[in-house]
Parts: sequence; C-alpha cells; structure tokens
Amino acid sequence: MTLGPLQQLVQAGQLQLAEQLLRGAEHPSPRSAQAKHNLAVLIGAQGRWPESIRLLRQARRQAPNDPAILSDLGKALLEAHRPHPARKVLLEAKNRAATPETLVRLAKVLLLFREKAAALAECEAAGNFLPAVRLRVKLLSAAGRHHEALALWQPAMDLIEPAARRTEDLAIYATLHWHCGNTEVSLALAHHLMADRLVTPNFHSMYISARLHSPTETVEAAAQAARHWGNSYAAPLPQPALRKRPRRPLRIGYVTQEFHRGPAIHFILPLLEARNHQHFHVTGFHCGPQRDPWTRRAARLFDQWQTPATAAELEAAVRHHKLDLLVDLSGHYGSQLTLFQKRHAPVQLSFPNYPGSTGAHHMDYILTDRWVCPPGAELQYSEQPLRLNSGYLPYRPPLRPRLSPPPSLATGVITFCLLQRPSKYNDAVWDAVANILAQVPASRLLLHYSAAELDDPGSVACRRFRAVVAARGISPARLLFRGPLSLKDHWALLSQVDINLDTFPYNGQTTTCECLWMGVPVVSLRGTLHVARVGWQILDRLGCPELVADSPDEYVAKAVTLAQDRTRLLRYRRGLRPAFLASPLMNGSVVKDIEAAFEEVIKQ
Repeated sequence: MTLGPLQQLVQAGQLQLAEQLLRGAEHPSPRSAQAKHNLAVLIGAQGRWPESIRLLRQARRQAPNDPAILSDLGKALLEAHRPHPARKVLLEAKNRAATPETLVRLAKVLLLFREKAAALAECEAAGNFLPAVRLRVKLLSAAGRHHEALALWQPAMDLIEPAARRTEDLAIYATLHWHCGNTEVSLALAHHLMADRLVTPNFHSMYISARLHSPTETVEAAAQAARHWGNSYAAPLPQPALRKRPRRPLRIGYVTQEFHRGPAIHFILPLLEARNHQHFHVTGFHCGPQRDPWTRRAARLFDQWQTPATAAELEAAVRHHKLDLLVDLSGHYGSQLTLFQKRHAPVQLSFPNYPGSTGAHHMDYILTDRWVCPPGAELQYSEQPLRLNSGYLPYRPPLRPRLSPPPSLATGVITFCLLQRPSKYNDAVWDAVANILAQVPASRLLLHYSAAELDDPGSVACRRFRAVVAARGISPARLLFRGPLSLKDHWALLSQVDINLDTFPYNGQTTTCECLWMGVPVVSLRGTLHVARVGWQILDRLGCPELVADSPDEYVAKAVTLAQDRTRLLRYRRGLRPAFLASPLMNGSVVKDIEAAFEEVIKQ
C-alpha cells in the first residue's frame, strides 16, 4: 500500500479517515508489525493511548529489534502517564538507534524523575533537532541561564520559515528577551503575537506585566492594556444584586498559586496571622504545584484549605464554599484571573501583590492607598480603588538576623546593590547607576538576583553587564555578581551592602522591605504608575521620605550624598528595623483596615 493518500489525510488532520484507510489495507485488525505500528501512531494522535500501547506491544513482539516501534511505545507510555516503563523502553530504543526524536522523548521522561542535568544532556546530544532545541531552551531558562537560552534560541528561530513559526516558538522568544532585560524587544514580539495570533491567557498576562517595565508606559496605556485582557476572556455579565450583610462570619476566599517560598508569601501571611477569627471565616485555594514548609505554614492559618489540581476543580471548590468575597492575591503574576471572569462570588477583590490593575471585568475592587493611587490616579485601575489609610501592604520578614555595622565603616568602600531581575533595568537606570559610581569613585556595585548565570563570571549575562557599565565609563572590575542563594545566605549578603538602588519605573517591593529590615537604606525614584510608587509607599510609611526622588538627577544626588555620610548610614543601620516594627507594615493596622474594607463592600 502506498502511503501517499494516508500521509495527505494525516497532514489534513483527517485522522479517523486515515485510520479507516490503514485498517482496510490488510484487515480490520492489521497483521504485519509495520501496519500495527502505523495504526498505533494514528490512534495515539487521537489520544487513545491504551489502545495505541496494545498495538505497539504486539508490533514489538513481531519486530523486537525495531527502534522506531520502541521509541513510539515509549512516547505512548509517557502520554499515558506511565513514566517507569516509558523510561525503560526509551533507553532500549536509544541503545538501538539514538535518533533525535527518541532522545527528546527520553529527556521528557527524565524530567518527570527530576533528572534535569541528564535531560539537558539528552537534548544536547540531539543536536539541532528543533524539538530538542526547544526543550533545551526551556530547561536552560528554568535553570536561570536566560542569556544562554536566548543565544541558543535566536539562531533556531532564524532557521524556521516565518510562515512555519508556531505561536509557542514566538512566545518563547518574547519571554526569553523579557528575562534577559530586552524589554522593548520582548514587547514588540508579544504585541505581534497579540495582534496576529491566538495566545493563552497566561502569555497575555506576561505581556500585561511586561508593559509595566517599560519607561514609556503611561497610565492610560497601562489601563487600556489591562482592560484588553479582560475583554479577551469573558463577556460582561450582569452584576449580581447586593446582598444584606449575613448574620454570621463573612466567608472570604483567597486564591493564588503562591502559597510557597517566594516573594509574595511574606505579604500574604500577615493578612492571615493578624485576622479577626470571629468576624471572618477564610478558605485558602492553593492552585500551584509547589509545596514546601511555607505552604504548610499558610495552610494552618486558614479555617479551610483547598488544593485544586485543575481549573475545573478550582471552580467547583469555590462554588461549593458559597463565598461572600473572593480575593485574588497574584494578579497577572498568577494563573487564576479567568476564574474571576465567571463571577463565583457576589464581591470580588484584588490584593495587588501584582502592582497594577487586573483588567478583569468582574473584579470589583482593588486595595490601594494614597501613595500608589493619589487623587486623580484612579483611571489606572479597571477596579474601583479602596484606599486604606495605613497603606495596602503588610509585611513579615522570614528571619530576624542580627544587624551589623555598614561594611564601609570597616573597609572604607561603599557597596551599592541592584537586587532586581534584568527586566527592571533600562538605559535610564544604568545611566543613573553609572553616574552614581562615577561620583563615588571608591565604590562598587553588587548585582544579585536568582539566576544561576550570575555565578559564572564568563556567562553572557555577566559579560553583558560589564559591557553596559564600561560603555558608560565605569570599570567592569567594580561589579560583583551573586546568583541564587539559600534564604539564610541571601539575608547574610544583604548585611554586606551599604545602599540599595531601587529600579525605575518598576520599583522593588520584596527586596526593598528586606534591605530596610536589615538597616540598609534604599534610594527610590517616584513615578506616576502604581508600580512606580511602591518604593515611595514603603519608605514614607517608615518615616524615610528623604530617600525618595522625583527625577533621575535627584535620585543620583540623594545616593551620592548618602554614600558620603557614614554617620547617616550608621543611623539608618540602627534605626530602620525599629521604625519597621512600629510602622503600619508590621503593627497590624493594615490588616484592620483591610477587614474594615471587607465589611464595607459587603453591604449592611
């Protein structure tokens, strides 16, 4: 039988017709190993994996040395969630013929056993086979080797004909550029995808958050982009009738995938630790795969705890609890905003760990304050702002390390630091940093964020950062690099710096709080968007408005003046932690204000 018509049907997606043609070539139940193999592949393409496995095993008994049958059997076992036999079969297939396709399948199985290095090695052995390069790029990026991944993916993209480029390929390209700090390139690629192709809600969310990193983003454009997200995934529904305040504790649901070790957890836990148990019954919906001691700590703070594995399970769980108010804790940094588009609670509210508007149609309110949303700035949100007098952010540091004097007192050398991901860097930030280093010649700059590429002095990332400062007249020898650290070592590193330089327009949040807790002053530049005023919000609530600038020149001047005043640095080192403890960030007033807002929006 010629495979020409069969191949045409497969390429046209007519899999059932192709199956009928193949079955009719010999017998309704094909007899030859090759026919069984071909039929099994077609059946597998329809998702009928148990049937596919049965046929492939029959084919294997007839042709035990055929590596292609072994490889496809390994794939079918993998798709049927049977990793142990899949691994065994694919290793045998590799030993008989290490084809690129088999190596990629084996790499996918190895990842299920968390053997990342072995999986990467298999992908490397597969050479320029595009699926292997695609998986290799994902593994490198997940390991924090973003610049290396981009250097690998860029030539791969050049080899793909523009018409043949998949949405996934362009999305990988845009995401890699974002991780490497090429914000405008990333936005241009993402905008192309948004305009011409179907994208997932999660990629669309990445695009929305990436826009906030751009120095050219305006309040109006950010709000319009957020609303575009809302318009893309749900049609407006009628607003439910307001209910009377029930004569029982209010049922509040908190939704996030960030109940684990990460930046968000230290702003989420205070909401629960200081809550009013008599007035509020709270349920946590943890929607992510990660579990660690922080997850268990969070679970103990809820009246009820749910870990839905799928979107359908999450929706069912939320409906089951008949909530009065549903709170999103992650915005476009999470993956659950589509849940809110379906209106599962009479009142829905955003707690902006993600520093901006969700754009979701049925997100009624957003917690905010006079710092990030002064009068006249309401248009930056699609939600109705609820301004809290004490500020919307509470904070609990995970550790309480001993304070040490500023290192410059002993060494005579000021150590500045940048503690943000590269997507927060831009030319204006680098210009300001270089100007500061030029005016404080006996100083150095530490770059630290959680990417492994910073620990390799010869990495593309380190070479790039050296080139950036060298182009501005600063010796690259003044740069220090540190990649991922344990929690304890990360906090120890903070004690080795004198001044933290905040990024702009996208301010730091977690790192700002961490530095201030360790007595390290933070110089911040205030902008117009919510995301550009978080530094101001934190510093002013601590009683340190003098560290906030309104222009790049003032930012530079404040950092240089501070670096030249060792007495002031020592005063900050001793006084910032007590100020933190007394501030609204840690004294419980934020939680009281938030709970009062909850009572207000559930009408009496």
